[in-house]
Amino acid sequence: MNKNLAAWFAGGAVLGVAVLVVLWQRARDECRATACFSHLYGIGNALRAYHAMHGAYPPSPEEQSATAPAVSWRVLILLSTGPDLAGYDPGQPWNSPHNEQFIPALVGDLFSCPSDSDPSAAGRTVYLAVVGDGTVWSEGRSGRIRSPEKEVPRKIVVIEVPHSGVDWTEPRDISAEDAVVLFRRENGFKDGRHRKGLHYLAADGSVHNFDEIDTVEAFASRLRATGSPRVK
Repeated sequence: MNKNLAAWFAGGAVLGVAVLVVLWQRARDECRATACFSHLYGIGNALRAYHAMHGAYPPSPEEQSATAPAVSWRVLILLSTGPDLAGYDPGQPWNSPHNEQFIPALVGDLFSCPSDSDPSAAGRTVYLAVVGDGTVWSEGRSGRIRSPEKEVPRKIVVIEVPHSGVDWTEPRDISAEDAVVLFRRENGFKDGRHRKGLHYLAADGSVHNFDEIDTVEAFASRLRATGSPRVK
């Protein structure tokens, strides 16, 4: 075979393999993004079921009694809507010897993104409620919003926070101010997770990507149930 022709075939084979690798990586990333999307959708359904049952969102740690251990909303929606956490004791701290056994449990996978492939991320969550004064979460908790899905349907209640460092049973979330900082950073640099940006859950249970919001100001306004947006 002509050497030039052989080189052409060899080069074509290498290019073909490279294209296949790119296509495989894209398909894998799309699959992970779809799974992440589905997790948030399931969380939205559980939150709405909790709200229908209790007339409010689960309380944030700051809104819970100072005389009892704080319980994460992620735990509360599962305790409230099914038997998934049978044996979890909300009367003990989330990281007590008894309760810490639930951190790596499979049920916690609902609160993780498949793009977090780091073994050290096991038991960690990427889904944090946006809490604090004037946020949909806090207003929904106080009863000033009786039906978030009808009154503030497109407002943001939960966002995806990569590398949060938060265990899924841990009662820790994110402030509106820190969420704005995250959006400002991630909107320009996608962190390699999802091609359309990180995900967020709206009050009506719908799930969206960061890149559907054009500006930092628009994002900030989606975090607030009332009043003007605060941007730093």
